[in-house]
Amino acid sequence: MYIFLPAALIFGAVFFGVFALYGVVLGRRNRVAGRIRDLDKTVLTGKEEAAAAETGSERLEGSTGQKPSVRFPVLERYFQKLGKKLEKAHLLYRPQEFFLLSSGMAVVVVFIAFLLLSGKFPGITRDPARLILLVLVSAGIGFMLPNIYLSFRISKLKHLLSSQVSDMLMLLSNYLRAGHAFARSMELVSREVRSPLADELKKFIRDISLGGGVMEALSDLDKRTEDEDLGLVIVAIQIQHQVGGNLAEIMDSINNTIRERVRLKGEIRTLTAQGRMTAYIICLLPVIMGLIIFYLYPDFSSVLFTDQRGQLMILIAVAAEVLGILLIRKIVEIKV
Repeated sequence: MYIFLPAALIFGAVFFGVFALYGVVLGRRNRVAGRIRDLDKTVLTGKEEAAAAETGSERLEGSTGQKPSVRFPVLERYFQKLGKKLEKAHLLYRPQEFFLLSSGMAVVVVFIAFLLLSGKFPGITRDPARLILLVLVSAGIGFMLPNIYLSFRISKLKHLLSSQVSDMLMLLSNYLRAGHAFARSMELVSREVRSPLADELKKFIRDISLGGGVMEALSDLDKRTEDEDLGLVIVAIQIQHQVGGNLAEIMDSINNTIRERVRLKGEIRTLTAQGRMTAYIICLLPVIMGLIIFYLYPDFSSVLFTDQRGQLMILIAVAAEVLGILLIRKIVEIKV
């Protein structure tokens, strides 16, 4: 019965591999056109909603002559959140494409886990419960790998953007002293700084060029970046826009404050380096030793998976490991 599982896994891995190769080689030419069509639909929907609000009538579904498609609210919310993460990570993928990539990675990990464990533990292929557990666990790990990379990339870009705020303030202050307007100064700064801050500033300039207000564009910039230092700058600019004042001097004062915060964060990171390294070693040591023993002595360690007391011990160990990681992170993490 279970002889068909390797064949199904091979078929799934090859199918997703060919599909991904097709998307990389031939799908790029349609990516820009597809996003333009999505933007046109968004603008058209906004105009229809505005017209319906003015007339007081409800907007009819399927104004293009097509029947409304079946909607899945949970999946749509997931794609919306995933789309925001992809935008923050500066990855040119649609949520559906990234979901397909994660599903393909899940199939590949299931196939690899089946090949590695079927030789060491032949009983896994004969026990339906263990086989289903293996498929679910390995598929979950494979599906999470692209999402872990996505979170890591977002964190890296946020850290890089935060390090560029000080240079942006210095350039902005110099351009304002030279007599340029605020919007023009931001445009010149966007040409001087590098990505990812340059991309966000260009989006800010684009919003203003399309007729948006400065305050609304600044609020959108704050929502996109979610950076504390840049948020402080945006709040200062909004206050100056309402009450007036010398914006160049305000930028210099904020720049000094941000530089002191960066210096203090560096000192704290240096003082807590030993604690963080100890945390990494303590957290990784049980996992590495367990994998080594599991690989060298499969008969000895298989009791943990076959006996109920062993399974209970594994659950307690995993819970203790997660609790230890959270406690160590809470102790080492110091907010400035």
